[in-house]
Amino acid sequence: MKLKTIILNTFKEAVRGKIFLIILGFAIVLLVASKVLIPLSLGEERKIIMDIGLGGISIFGILLAILIGCQLVYNELERKTIYFVLSKPVKRETFIIGKFLGLLLTLLVVVLILSIWFYIILFWLTKLHPISLLIAIFLSFLELIIVTALSIFFSTFTSPTLAAIFTFFLFVIGRLASDIQLLASKIKEPISHFFLQLVYYIIPNLSNFNVRGRVVHNEIISHNHILFSVAYALIYTIILLLLSCEIFKHKDL
Repeated sequence: MKLKTIILNTFKEAVRGKIFLIILGFAIVLLVASKVLIPLSLGEERKIIMDIGLGGISIFGILLAILIGCQLVYNELERKTIYFVLSKPVKRETFIIGKFLGLLLTLLVVVLILSIWFYIILFWLTKLHPISLLIAIFLSFLELIIVTALSIFFSTFTSPTLAAIFTFFLFVIGRLASDIQLLASKIKEPISHFFLQLVYYIIPNLSNFNVRGRVVHNEIISHNHILFSVAYALIYTIILLLLSCEIFKHKDL
């Protein structure tokens, strides 16, 4: 019950925030703007709309996860509401998990709203509603889970600004993970090779979840890839949450 209360309070706080409304508004405008590009599409309007829509859902979801997630713990400390919460029989680990799940619930609602709106726009302009797009959206949400866990992790020991910078940096590097591995395989110098390999295995490999281009071009995403992505997201997220709980448990409040 305590965990449920923290989840719902976090969700309500995020939904009421201006950041949520601004990003959601921009995302909807971006999807509608795809209609403007149709005259320039040279017969590729379906692919352009799909690419813009899927990209918009991913990008705005990431921004929301970073901007809200990196402030969750800090805001509780600033308002001193955390002392009231922890004065109850609530463990610090429960507080962190509740904040994470509350933000994840917010992101789920955002993704659902944008996905429905995306399908409406796509059907309105092309009369198509391919189910395969749901795979790309699902994998994007798995990516959001990891980014949310990253933002919560950094927020437990640093300021919101630094937490946002660190999370965004890891998101960008994570999207380039496959390129880092390729670069490491071509470098023969032992120290550089070892360093790049270490970076590759430590950072979140977010390239696994970016299948937008493949889906837009009607490539089949295998079940093995989907199952691996689910397992990877769960394991990486659990590790981050365990670290976050451990850091917050020993934080001097």
